[in-house]
Amino acid sequence: MKESSKLNILDFFLIIFIVITVIFGFVMLNKDSFKRIYTKNDASVTENVNIDDLILEYKKNYNITNINYINDDLTCLLSADDKGRAYNSFIIENKSGNIIVPESLFNIKYKEELDKKIYELLSKKYAKFIVNKVKSGKGNIIYEFKNNEVVLYYKDFVKEEDYNKEIFLHVNYNEIDDYLNFEHKLDTVYVKEDGYNYSKDKVTVAFSFDDGPNGNNTYNLLELLDDYKMTATFFMVGNKMYNQSDVVRAVDNSLNEVGSHSYSHINMKKTEKATITNELETTSKIFKDITGNDIKLVRPPYGAYTDDLIKDYPYPFILWNVDTNDWKYKDVDYIVNHVLTHIEDGNIILMHDSYETTV
Repeated sequence: MKESSKLNILDFFLIIFIVITVIFGFVMLNKDSFKRIYTKNDASVTENVNIDDLILEYKKNYNITNINYINDDLTCLLSADDKGRAYNSFIIENKSGNIIVPESLFNIKYKEELDKKIYELLSKKYAKFIVNKVKSGKGNIIYEFKNNEVVLYYKDFVKEEDYNKEIFLHVNYNEIDDYLNFEHKLDTVYVKEDGYNYSKDKVTVAFSFDDGPNGNNTYNLLELLDDYKMTATFFMVGNKMYNQSDVVRAVDNSLNEVGSHSYSHINMKKTEKATITNELETTSKIFKDITGNDIKLVRPPYGAYTDDLIKDYPYPFILWNVDTNDWKYKDVDYIVNHVLTHIEDGNIILMHDSYETTV
């Protein structure tokens, strides 16, 4: 019995030896096939490839729109869909031709800090509801690495009907230097993206609110405007300012602006010049007392004024193009539909922060 067991053990080790020998021989005979690398994009390349030839191959197979040489070792290609929006990216190791995952270029040790910084920068550019959708994680991020920045494209986080433009964020490497795993360039000067920045090539309208300040309504509007990266002009009545000085300061301290709507909401076409002057000067003084700043704009109540009148004052007199009649139609759907059917580039929209329906 003992001798039989001994033989079985020897047979077992002999079989293992034979199997290992066969596998080794197979590998040596087919070693060239093991140089082939299969990427996540189902493209196969060999070691020591010519990066320019490889880029040409990708251009044949994908709609490559951008070619970025990150550094001597890495290249990033960006492809687009039929709408010209970012669809996919390929980060290539130049020597091997291997495709690496974008996340490997970040130091995973600092993922929490990196995410916090990205959300901070995203919040400077986009409305709060977009940032919250991105934070939900229900979408896909495409990374386009360049030599000095990474561009993040956020796909499918927000429904087309809620926001029909491509959502993307340029992040300069200065902002995330500590979280990167590769050699990169640092700019001496760069500009962060900001949702408040005005661009003349964009369709732009101005929101204005009359007859304030109006307590919680005005506060709520300030919060909403901030959430949507918007600013507005609040044309305030002077005789309400002292009693709501905190509201006046809140508007003035925000990115919004305050204009004069006269002291007591007078009709300037029916008022003597001396009274008009007193109304405007009194309102300006009250605003100066509360904020330390000067009134720079005037909206004549009812839009009533004459050309002869305004030439004697140092303020621009601001009217409007779209009157929502929100004082008359205290109905949300009516106001929204009226604005959307009448709005054009450069319009000034008239509303009032007196009504909850307007807010």
